Amino acid sequence: MASSNCCDIEGKKVFAQQGREVGVVVGLDVDLDEFKVRSFELKLRRESLEDLNMKVPLMGTKTMHLDVQHISAIGDTVLLSISIEKLAVIGNES
Repeated sequence: MASSNCCDIEGKKVFAQQGREVGVVVGLDVDLDEFKVRSFELKLRRESLEDLNMKVPLMGTKTMHLDVQHISAIGDTVLLSISIEKLAVIGNES
């Protein structure tokens, strides 16, 4: 099994289940007591905000936190195991 630095995921593009790019990883939430990554911070593409039923800010974009359980694969990109519709529900709950 190949190992990698946890920071290697930062900056990777994130794609929803249907292959639509939704954003980029900008941070990780690490449980230091258990040495586990619990969630990651996703900087959403401005173009994705409308699909996620989120208000588009005047400048910049929004971020959201997703549990690592929603990741199906990590390679050159991060693939989510959830649809853009489910991502919208999660994003609007937080």
